[in-house]
Amino acid sequence: MDKKNTFIGMLFLVAAFAMIPLMNKRREDATPTAAQEQPPAQAEQAITNAAPLDESPVSTEAIEQAVTSAQEVIEAAEETASVLEELSYLKNDLIEVIFTNQGGGIKKVAMSEYKATKGSEDPFLFNHHGYAPMLGISINDGSYDESYTKTFQSDTEIHFERQSSDGLLVRKKFTINPSHSDKEEYSIHHSIEFVNTGSNSLLVNDYALHLGTMEPALLGGGTLMGGYLNLGYYEDDDEDFIGSNKFIPSNGVLGIGSNKNPPPYLEEVSQFDWVSLKNQFFVNILTPEVPGTGVVVRPQPLSLINDKGDQVIALSGDAKFELAGLQANEKVISEMDFYVGPKEIFRMQAMDKNQEAVMQFGWFGAVSKILLLGMKQIYSFIPNWGIAIVLITIILKLVFWPLTQISARSAKKMQKIQGPMKELTEKYKDDPQRKNQEMMKLYRTHKVNPLGGCLPMLVQIPIFIGFFYMLRTSSELRFAEFLWIADLSQPEKLFSWGFNIPFLGQYFNLLPILMATTMYFQMKMTPTAGSPEQQAIFKFMPVMMLVMLYNFGSGLCLYWTVQNLMTILQQTITNKRKDKEEIAAEEEALNPTQPVENPLIRKKPKRKPKNQ
Repeated sequence: MDKKNTFIGMLFLVAAFAMIPLMNKRREDATPTAAQEQPPAQAEQAITNAAPLDESPVSTEAIEQAVTSAQEVIEAAEETASVLEELSYLKNDLIEVIFTNQGGGIKKVAMSEYKATKGSEDPFLFNHHGYAPMLGISINDGSYDESYTKTFQSDTEIHFERQSSDGLLVRKKFTINPSHSDKEEYSIHHSIEFVNTGSNSLLVNDYALHLGTMEPALLGGGTLMGGYLNLGYYEDDDEDFIGSNKFIPSNGVLGIGSNKNPPPYLEEVSQFDWVSLKNQFFVNILTPEVPGTGVVVRPQPLSLINDKGDQVIALSGDAKFELAGLQANEKVISEMDFYVGPKEIFRMQAMDKNQEAVMQFGWFGAVSKILLLGMKQIYSFIPNWGIAIVLITIILKLVFWPLTQISARSAKKMQKIQGPMKELTEKYKDDPQRKNQEMMKLYRTHKVNPLGGCLPMLVQIPIFIGFFYMLRTSSELRFAEFLWIADLSQPEKLFSWGFNIPFLGQYFNLLPILMATTMYFQMKMTPTAGSPEQQAIFKFMPVMMLVMLYNFGSGLCLYWTVQNLMTILQQTITNKRKDKEEIAAEEEALNPTQPVENPLIRKKPKRKPKNQ
């Protein structure tokens, strides 16, 4: 090492020794937090900005610059050590809100009635993996964790403020609703007051509020997590959602939907009425009195690995607002509500700006709401969500029994003509036009409507889609047990294969196999008209649905399995029951000389002659 490097190294060593008494005094005054143990960003920047070493002799200017850099290191350390994090708490029966003076915002929110994991005593935490406080404020693209002073606290309210050197005073007030009140207990009211305490005008163009960081509902993985985990906003009676799959590299399926170069963040300019950050079961919704001007969403990689061996990606979001310059002594106040809780449709409906759109129930949202209401009513009498799914499925099947009976009778007639249809197909395989003509004659002869089973199926599609959207995202099913199923909102995962199977994963799920099996027997009992190619596609349907739904929530598979069993029961009853045509044919066979009335012709009774 040359003399120059040795000399400068000694200067930094002296600076380090000079810091020891100061740091010892800090230890005596207070115990340092984990944040204080990290090197301050200002110190790192000071070292980075120091003049690079060269081979020239030591100059007075180089010595002074080295000393200045060392002094900046000491000053940055003093500033960081002087600001200790102070936590404050507000609580009701449903949530405990943890506030921090570093940012004057919400560090975390604990859910009293929802556990972090199944069997755990720890509550689910909002912003558990966050890098900044929720509702922390950034002014003119500044930091979200500026130091604030707590000025007031009661059982339901807490105040913070920060005075800047340029004369800007920011006051922040948080209010929670007390337990057993008529107001939403998951809602936090927030007020921001900007005051120009100086004699000159201030240029404050805009500010942003941090929405926090939301991780996937299952850190180990799950199904369609890119759709569940998203940032949403509502503008002009229309909602839009930005999913986490926008930030996860993917080759897609056969190149379709590939995302090889995901962006580092996405920003949308929007006059939004509310903005949300959510996963499969939980959501926070910021609803300002004055619409915002834009949203920003970015991925937040976590130090966790999911079941597929990939890094878990969380989402962080910001809401932007416009703030014109402040004149001397001018004051501006912004009010907003911040819902932090479960995704429960009836809580969302109680809000006044269509916040229920965060449920993403789709086109058949009304059907989803009715089904969920019915399940809740059953659950109030029989507190098991699995039984509620089974009973609501049976009830729906009974309600639509007369309509689906048309399909069942059509299937019965189709079964009877399967032999003649096969003969016609073989006989006219080289003449499709003649084959279709003969098929139509066959249908007319046996009074078969080949489309007779379509209408009832079309009527049931909205119910299935409504069930699908309702069951996949309702927080009520989280950790709900039924028979061998540990969680109706997730696949069963009875045991691991020990290796990954394409399209299926590495876990064995029994219920999707039962669903596909019952679907196979149901379709076998209900033959349909069509070309051999079309019939082959229908036969392949159970396999296709097994692959598609294998990793879906077991609640949806339970519904479909019960639905298939009820359809098989109805078809069995219909096949065993003789219809009027069969009865008439049997009577004609027993009494060939007696005329048999056609049961399809309704005779009007003769009228009695009027009295003259």
